Amino acid sequence: MIHLITSENALTDALEWIRADDQVVLAGKALQALHRIPPTSSPVAIFEDDAAFVPSGNYTTLSMDQWLDALEVSPCRTWS
Repeated sequence: MIHLITSENALTDALEWIRADDQVVLAGKALQALHRIPPTSSPVAIFEDDAAFVPSGNYTTLSMDQWLDALEVSPCRTWS
C-alpha cells in the first residue's frame, strides 16, 4: 500500500495505519513534518521537485515516471 500524505495533520492520522511494508510518500505541507516520521517506520519518499526544498535525510526521491509505475502495482491511500 502506498500512503500519499499531503499535510501535517494527515501525517498524524496516517501514522497508526502505516505498516512496515507500506510506502510513504510525502508532498505539500507534509514535507514540513518529515522529521516526525519514526525511524523504524516504512520507507519514505518525496518527489524529485520537492527535494530541493527539503534538507537531506532518510528518504528517497521519486520521479513522475517512478510514481506512475508505483501506482500501477500498488493501491494508494491519500491523506490530506
